[in-house]
Amino acid sequence: MTDDFDKKKKQQDEKEKAEQAAIERAEQAEKEKSAQAAREKAEQAAKENSERSCLKIKGNISSSGEKIFHVPSGDFYDITEPEDTFCTKSAARAAGYRESKR
Repeated sequence: MTDDFDKKKKQQDEKEKAEQAAIERAEQAEKEKSAQAAREKAEQAAKENSERSCLKIKGNISSSGEKIFHVPSGDFYDITEPEDTFCTKSAARAAGYRESKR
C-alpha cells in the first residue's frame, strides 16, 4: 500500500511541477509580449515625434485653388491651417506648391 501511495504522490508531484512550469512559461510569454508591445509603442512615438519635427512647412490651397507653402519664418505661417505638410521646400515644390511671397 505504501508503494501505491508513494507512486500516486510522485505522480501528483510531477503533475504539479508540470502545471507550475506551464504557468511560468505562460507568464514569461506574457511578459515578453508586454515588453514587445512597449518597444513597438516607443518606436511609434519616436517615429511620430520625428515626423512632427520634420513637417514644419505648411502647404495650403487658396480659395482660387492655388497651392502655396509657408515656412516658419513667413508672415502667414502661424495662421495657416495646412492641407499638406512637408519637410523640405523641394518636396513642397515637387507637390505643385509655390512659396508664399511673404
